[in-house]
Amino acid sequence: MNRFGSRGRGRGDFRRFDNAGPGRGGQRFNQYGNRRMSGGGSDHEQEEAERETGTNDIEKRLESLITRLGEKSSASLENNIRNLAKVLSSDIANYKDTILNILLKCATSMPEKITIYTCLAGVLNVDNYSFGGEFVEGLARRFQAALQEPDFSQAELILRGIADCANCNLISLSSLVNSLESLLEVTFEKNIPQARSDWYTYAVLSCLPWIGEKLNFSRPDDLKKLLDDVVAYTSRRKLLHVNALRIIRSDDPLPQEDYIDSLWNQVDDLKNRQWREKHINRPYATLQAIVTRGQAHNLPKLSPAAHEEDSVYPLPQVVFRLFDYTDCPEGSALPPMNSIERFLIEDDLKRIIVQHYEDRRQCATLLLNYPTTQVNVPVDYVVTEVMLGQLMQLPKSPHKDIMYGATILELCKVRQDVMLQTLALAVSLLYERIENLNISCLHRLASWFAYHLSNYDYRWTWDDWSDCLSVDKDHPKAKFVSEVFQNCIRLSYYERIAETAPQRFRIFLPETPYLERKFDVENPESVAGCQQAIEVHQEMVGKKDPIRISEIIRSVPKPEDADDSEFNPLQIDVFVHVVLGLSAKTFTHLFAALTKFAPIIRDLLSSEQEQLYFLQNIFELFQNREYTLITLVDRLLRMQLIEPAGVVNWIFSPRMKAHFSRYFLWEILQQTIHRVSALVDRCRTELAEAKNRAEEPVEGEGENKNEEMLETLEEAYDRSLSQQKSMFLVIFQRFVMAFTDFLEQQGNKAKITESLWWKTAIGNMQFILMTNYQLIRPYNTTLEKLVFTKEIDKAILHAYNEYAAMLN
Repeated sequence: MNRFGSRGRGRGDFRRFDNAGPGRGGQRFNQYGNRRMSGGGSDHEQEEAERETGTNDIEKRLESLITRLGEKSSASLENNIRNLAKVLSSDIANYKDTILNILLKCATSMPEKITIYTCLAGVLNVDNYSFGGEFVEGLARRFQAALQEPDFSQAELILRGIADCANCNLISLSSLVNSLESLLEVTFEKNIPQARSDWYTYAVLSCLPWIGEKLNFSRPDDLKKLLDDVVAYTSRRKLLHVNALRIIRSDDPLPQEDYIDSLWNQVDDLKNRQWREKHINRPYATLQAIVTRGQAHNLPKLSPAAHEEDSVYPLPQVVFRLFDYTDCPEGSALPPMNSIERFLIEDDLKRIIVQHYEDRRQCATLLLNYPTTQVNVPVDYVVTEVMLGQLMQLPKSPHKDIMYGATILELCKVRQDVMLQTLALAVSLLYERIENLNISCLHRLASWFAYHLSNYDYRWTWDDWSDCLSVDKDHPKAKFVSEVFQNCIRLSYYERIAETAPQRFRIFLPETPYLERKFDVENPESVAGCQQAIEVHQEMVGKKDPIRISEIIRSVPKPEDADDSEFNPLQIDVFVHVVLGLSAKTFTHLFAALTKFAPIIRDLLSSEQEQLYFLQNIFELFQNREYTLITLVDRLLRMQLIEPAGVVNWIFSPRMKAHFSRYFLWEILQQTIHRVSALVDRCRTELAEAKNRAEEPVEGEGENKNEEMLETLEEAYDRSLSQQKSMFLVIFQRFVMAFTDFLEQQGNKAKITESLWWKTAIGNMQFILMTNYQLIRPYNTTLEKLVFTKEIDKAILHAYNEYAAMLN
């Protein structure tokens, strides 16, 4: 079984290909599949066709031989490498480019086989020096291309392969050291983002497990200089971003370290062990007598990609730690957190997820069948920690949340005997530490856990969490349980979850999902607008024409205490509580009503004041049906019946202040941001397509039309950007105003910033900042000039600075 658990059928034993494999000049392949063409073609055409068919067959067989190297075989891996090298050597003269491209592709796309392909190249280099040189140059070119693209994950992988080439005598150590030093020179550059220096430092550190021992033996002074440069850089790094990126904001009981610091500690531990790691498969260790006969090449000097103003680098990370060795079964051997083996296993698992996330069954199988050279490593624990760490990763998950939910379910199917127990322990540990869980991570964890429970009949040992019954409703434990139940209801229905939940836990369930109608009164004559509400109700039941309903609504008189404006709140009351109230049986009925009565809604909501009152009425009607409320506001935005600015102002209005800590508000805000950003994307795409069409030659009136269309689209794009910028300014101005008012009202600042309200509210602001960082980033300078200035309270500014530090 290979590193990813794939099983071969004996094909890895290359002795079996002595009679079928490529021979010198490819002659042995000519007997396969080369039938003469029938028909009227000439002998020359038939020969050409046969030659082309034979070449294709050879190339396919070469690819099969090379890519299958390392799969299960009756022979040893080292023996298979020697035999394949003999086969390939005989065909390099005629198929050098094909062999080279296949070998380079394998060496740079199969992380579990890096050492296998560098070893094969090293054996080939013994008798084919020029081929070895081209392989080295090919790796260097691919590394530089990955930096330019940029594809930093691919660049990391290639750099490890390049470093490992020195173990196979393909690359001279001096040229490798020169390149690594060249990459670390980035850390001395001025006026660059820290993320740039971070990545180059991380890339160099992460290749040392492959080459550290050889450098320590042959060039200890050069290795020391590399490490000294890393220490010098890490000592002056700024770590303001760390707290914002921590999933768990506490080092008790396990440290949650910055990724550079974590890797440095692991490399330092490896150095203290004389650079002898226990994980990497090194077939060249047995083949040293062969590879040392080859002549090493000088690696073309690798250089960092130039930094441009719009250059983007991987964001810093904080390594998520959940399990310690004491949490694992007796007899298992979880590698220590500061060991390089822990890093190597986790890195491999993450790359499996990247390569196979679209096929959850294959991904789950490969993760749990991951082979380790160490004995009794509890792979299920490491996989669980990696999966949950990525699910809650800040600022956002690498993949969609549903991918992790679906893959975790498959993990439970593949190894139900261990995964269910491991997963239950993980959830229990997270619950114990939830007071220190980032608020964004709490939301994601609650959403995933509800989804997971929905696949197991919503069964859980709720009594284990009985301590949440005795804390404040805004306490993280109570909030988490409440959100889990709320999400369960969205996936099922209220009665089902109410029956499933233990009696004493039903306090966390929302109110029975009834509608809070204003006009359900015994004496309608005593309530203003109630008579018209009854008429509208009758017309709705009779399915009469919308025009008639509009006329009745417009006949509702203004309240006696109303101001002199045209705004009539009673008309909105009647429409929301009667028309929408009667249409709220299903989403289909509700959406149909919005479409049918869209002209009436537009007529009623001609001002910002009317939109604000309309949204407040919707909230009052559907306050016990959160998901209906969220979906309804999103549909109103999509149909452009309300403005995004109106939604933002409603969320931060005084009447919604009491609900500031409830998650549904921030879901609605996220949807609003998404709608505005979707419009920007659409306008950008339409403009780009129009510009491409404009480049095509057009004469006469068509040319003028194209210019007019471009101007129109450019104006639309500029308006969408302006709307997006204004929206973010308003959002964060409202946040700052809310925090400032709260600080002034409460008095004792030290106690306020430790209060549950403050932690939740400031966490929600960071949640909006972090999850939308790519959209907000272009406006950071404006936000710092107009909103997050030095004049605001330091506690508020600090929360923003943590976010900004992540991008610098």
